[in-house]
Amino acid sequence: MGRIIPTMKTNKHVCSATMKTATILTPRTFMMNRLSDLRPTTPVLPCFGHGHHERPAEKLYYNGTDYFASTVILVSLDGFKPDYLKLGVTPHMDQLASEGIQADHMYSSFPSLTFPNHWTLVTGLYPETHGIVANDFYDPLLAKTFHHSVDDAAWYNAAEPIWTTCNEYNRLSAAIMWPGADAVPPTYLYPFNKSKSPDELTDLTFQLLDMTFQDRPHFISVHYPHADMAGHRLGPNDSGIKSAVQSLDQAIGQLMDGLKERNIHDHVHVVVVSDHGMAKTDKYIYYDDILSPSSLSYVQHREGWPLLDLRPHKDAPANATQQIYDELVSYSNQHPEKAHYQVYLKQDVPDQYHYNNNDRIAPIVTIPDVGYAFLNHNKSDTTSGLSHQPVGMHGYDPTHHDMLAIFMAKGPKIDRWFTPEFVNTISDTTPIPKKRQVAPFPNTEVYEFLTELININGNPNNGTLKGKLLLKE
Repeated sequence: MGRIIPTMKTNKHVCSATMKTATILTPRTFMMNRLSDLRPTTPVLPCFGHGHHERPAEKLYYNGTDYFASTVILVSLDGFKPDYLKLGVTPHMDQLASEGIQADHMYSSFPSLTFPNHWTLVTGLYPETHGIVANDFYDPLLAKTFHHSVDDAAWYNAAEPIWTTCNEYNRLSAAIMWPGADAVPPTYLYPFNKSKSPDELTDLTFQLLDMTFQDRPHFISVHYPHADMAGHRLGPNDSGIKSAVQSLDQAIGQLMDGLKERNIHDHVHVVVVSDHGMAKTDKYIYYDDILSPSSLSYVQHREGWPLLDLRPHKDAPANATQQIYDELVSYSNQHPEKAHYQVYLKQDVPDQYHYNNNDRIAPIVTIPDVGYAFLNHNKSDTTSGLSHQPVGMHGYDPTHHDMLAIFMAKGPKIDRWFTPEFVNTISDTTPIPKKRQVAPFPNTEVYEFLTELININGNPNNGTLKGKLLLKE
């Protein structure tokens, strides 16, 4: 089992600037004690937030061995598209959805890439607002290039993630392999390690839940990259994808079983999402066949793979951006059968994408059709960030079927918010709960849904539902 690193000693009102690596927390084995017939008097957890409105105190839950404050586990299954739930290998996720709420799908934010969307999930902000606009991009103010392995907090200072807000409410938090958490760490951090299996990540979650009341985090975010890695390698339609999906479902089953063993299954909130979907990508557009040699020489950075976001270097002529844009438009007009893309000057990117109000977005944004990717003939073009050209990819229009994400959740507050309706069985004697479907929504809504579960006030964000998801009509 891996080890989780405490990143700071938790005190009320501690700000993120004081976070530092501390001693390594050794794993402790959970041993289930016999539940006592007597419950101690139930105390409450006060909720005071520095710079935030006070929240009503909540009663603590006693499971027979220890007290538990309101606890939320956010599970992200990277690259897990809703179609995977139809493969017939997800009984545990199906059960979780049937006992809680589920959306047919959730819309990721544009671009539908891993780092922008994981930061949207924990801030409620569009990528243009929180500043993580792609998996790779250039910041002209910092004069540096962002890569997914960067752990410099300067890249993330435009927005406060939910775990920083938790600190202000005297709530502990943890992140297991969550994109961006290395740069802005919560109370406990487990860095990214692609060799970890789904079961091992679930074991790390239990390591956190098995801490004492004083040390146990109230919010745990866990990132499972396995479906994404399999989707890139095999494509979403390959029969081999079933194995990755099944292993993730087993990890969810392991999580739910472990909560029952600890007698906290009716107290802990479990929220399962994905950051985006996955599309088969086996068609390429060679942009060095489209742009003239002079235009290519002006390009300093190609960003946002599989998109073609182009940024001229500082010594390029004043008209370089317009020249590059005009050549892309001209090719599209002359060869509509080959030009499977839409190109925009940044200021003209359609409002639906929320992708033009940040200096980190390149002056030219070119969006390929789903299934296509931009490359050049130079074999050293590694802008995908992968060691090979993938069979599956994402990053496209979030409303496209292949880019849709999943959402399901279960927990006591959810049961109160969404009162179960009952339908009768054929015998008309045993009522069974009717599945509670929520209407599809953008992933900017997840953040305040989480803050309501944790009982903290969120920061201003791009969500509009104030944490109250709507039932599907």
